[in-house]
Amino acid sequence: MPIIDPPYRRSPPEPEYRFTYTRPVRPPQPVATYALLATTAAVFVLELIVLALRPDLFDTIFTISLGWWTRPWQLVTSTLSHAGLSHIFFNGLFLYFLGPTIEGVLGRRRFLVFFFVTGAIAGVAQAHLPQVLTLLSGREFGGGAALGASGALMAVFGMSMILTPHAKMLIFPIFVPIPLWIAGILFAALDVLGVFHPAGIGNFAHLAGMAAGLVYGLEVKKELARRGLRIMTS
Repeated sequence: MPIIDPPYRRSPPEPEYRFTYTRPVRPPQPVATYALLATTAAVFVLELIVLALRPDLFDTIFTISLGWWTRPWQLVTSTLSHAGLSHIFFNGLFLYFLGPTIEGVLGRRRFLVFFFVTGAIAGVAQAHLPQVLTLLSGREFGGGAALGASGALMAVFGMSMILTPHAKMLIFPIFVPIPLWIAGILFAALDVLGVFHPAGIGNFAHLAGMAAGLVYGLEVKKELARRGLRIMTS
C-alpha cells in the first residue's frame, strides 16, 4: 500500500488589525461666563472713568431706579455695574464657580438671555418694592438707585439649587461644605432679615433673582427629564 503524505496544511490567516485615532472629547468651554466676567471688568473701568470725568452722569448710566422706563439701558448697565472692588470681586467669584454649570445646561445664548432677563427683573424689584412696602406699611424699607450683578447671580444660584441641590459649597463664615439647597435657604433668610433692617444691600434684588431662578430651574429640570437627562455631581 503506497504511503501518501498528508496534505499541506496552511496556517490560519492572521487577523487584520485596524487602528483608529480618536481625539479626547473636551467639555465645551464656558465662553459666555468668561465673556460676562470680562465685560463686568470693562464696565467697572468705565465706571471709574465716568466718576473721574462726569460724576453727575454716573447714576443715569450705571444704576437703576424709579423712572427706569425712560432710561431703558439701565436694565442692562445696572446688572453689569458694581460699587467697588470687593463688590465686583465676590460677584465675579460667584459667577466663575456657578456660571459654567448653568451655561452648560442652557447653552451660551440661552444662558446670556437668562442672566440679563433675571438681572433686569431683580433691578426692577429693587427699584419698586421698597417704595411699595413703604407706602403700604408706613415703615421705611430703603430703596433708591441700585446696581450690581447680584440679582442675576442669585437667579443662577436658584437654578443651581434645583438642578444640583446636593452639590457642596463653602460660605463665610461656615468653612464646612454644605449643600446648595441649604446655602440657598440661609441666603434667603439673611435677605428677608435685611428687608426689615435695610443696610444698603439689594435684598429685594437678591430675593427676586433667586425666585426667578427657582421657577425657571423647575422648568429646565422638567425639560431635562423629558429628554432623559440629568446632571451628575461629585
